[in-house]
Amino acid sequence: MFTGIIEEIGTVIKVMRIGNGMELTISSNNIIQDIKLGDSIAVNGICLTVESITDHSFGVTCSAATLGKSNIGMLRVGCQVNLERALTPSSRVGGHFVQGHVDCTGRISGIIDGYPSKKLKLRVPVKYMKFSPQGGSIAINGVSLTIAGVKNSELEINLVPHTLKNINMKALSPGSKVNVEFDCLAKYVESVLLKEGIYR
Repeated sequence: MFTGIIEEIGTVIKVMRIGNGMELTISSNNIIQDIKLGDSIAVNGICLTVESITDHSFGVTCSAATLGKSNIGMLRVGCQVNLERALTPSSRVGGHFVQGHVDCTGRISGIIDGYPSKKLKLRVPVKYMKFSPQGGSIAINGVSLTIAGVKNSELEINLVPHTLKNINMKALSPGSKVNVEFDCLAKYVESVLLKEGIYR
């Protein structure tokens, strides 16, 4: 479990295809000081297991299922990624509960510069719009954000200066593909209601 508050921007330094999966090596200056083999790390919002560690990098493996559901297969050497370690019992939940289980990818349909903030317009599959109320929480590339507006299958998200400074979204442009995880509490509620036959 994560909070969507990014701790560090890492850099991909090695990409290797292995069968239907992919191995990544990511450089890190900060979180590398406090991780061990088997730890969970959110990489652009995807929960991955640390399988190797050096003084300045760690390695993870992405399964075929992860590659099919996210944008991680598009990563190349030199790409920057958002990194967050898993929650501990004493952690502050500054964002919202993020599982690191990406629901789908979305496309940036527009970026409006409203200095000093920016507004992202994001298109997601229509079937997920029920989990996207105005004022609700959403994780984009692992970043906990608030939905500022909803129009058809397009979401509007405001990015304040502090957020822009500490995440890897500065490189986004219209057409960029991003990982999206909707609020897990909303998904659990729907699951219970479906099982009880209350909601169809």
